[in-house]
Amino acid sequence: MRAKIAICLAACTMTAGLAQAADEKIVNFFKETCGTCHGEAGEGTKGLAPPLKGNKFVTAGSAAEIGTTITQGRMGADKKYKDLPSPMPANSMSDGRLNGLIGYIKGDLQK
Repeated sequence: MRAKIAICLAACTMTAGLAQAADEKIVNFFKETCGTCHGEAGEGTKGLAPPLKGNKFVTAGSAAEIGTTITQGRMGADKKYKDLPSPMPANSMSDGRLNGLIGYIKGDLQK
């Protein structure tokens, strides 16, 4: 019985470590990809990209809407911030990465 508990605890510890590593990968991906325009802390870049931190579209929007914006981008008449000259480029990624990114943008980035 003790051996089963020890194995279970070890598995839980390893799983938590993998989740943390995955989170770090998502944060790094955000900083390297999204952070280029939206700022590494989601603060936005004046004249280029809106802030994501505190942005109502991000905080109140659905994961599906945010995912569509990330993967399809926004150009021309579809742009939400028409005063910004640059379009939101489309970004291709796996569903797992997209879900992790949306979770980060809606979660930890807002803290």
